[in-house]
Amino acid sequence: MNTITYEDLKNCAALAIEAQNAQERILKLRSLAEFGGLTCGITGGRGTPLKDGTGEGGSAIADITNNAQGRISEYLSKSGQVEQTINALQNTKHREVLKLKYIDGYTWPEVAERMHYDERQCRRIHAVALERLFGVHRQTA
Repeated sequence: MNTITYEDLKNCAALAIEAQNAQERILKLRSLAEFGGLTCGITGGRGTPLKDGTGEGGSAIADITNNAQGRISEYLSKSGQVEQTINALQNTKHREVLKLKYIDGYTWPEVAERMHYDERQCRRIHAVALERLFGVHRQTA
């Protein structure tokens, strides 16, 4: 039934956080470049200060943006595979907890808040969902 592994789920969650951080960094860089404020302590990929939106600073912005967009693309590819496998589950609560945790990258308290359960119950749902997904019992982290 599954085409992914438990490691794929964990990697997808980490990529979700990286993609979100990358998107925020892109927006911040674009905003700073637009207003000419690139002397605010933001550094390029090798720790070089970004001085302005031209020349070396502009190149550093492009490098950072390209790197961030690459991470976002990697996340989108991986999350599509993960979501397809999760969608094969019959139970909506199982699908919801796995999507919140591994596709959206939420922490357990955030998952619990969105599902309107306490954290312990979300972890139980998660454990059963993993059993259904992989056919084996897994410890939840």
